[in-house]
Amino acid sequence: MELNFKPGKFALNRDTLETVIVKEVKDDDILVVDMLGSLEKWDSKKNYNLFKRKNNKWIVEGPPIIVTDKEVDRLSNTNRTNISERFK
Repeated sequence: MELNFKPGKFALNRDTLETVIVKEVKDDDILVVDMLGSLEKWDSKKNYNLFKRKNNKWIVEGPPIIVTDKEVDRLSNTNRTNISERFK
């Protein structure tokens, strides 16, 4: 399935489940920006699915994302300390 990546579209990283914004597209690579706008990086299109708005609902386009229980536990056990607590 060929996804239509364009600048300004939302994408979902298949490994980290992070939502990013597509900034630029070149061949099989895309330049993505994180949601805060602070990090830009080039990555392969195959590592991302697209978010799309359809019938007033967000849907994810692309191949299914299969995440093991261990990966879900690893992702959910990140340091979730409030940013204000980190600088005390």
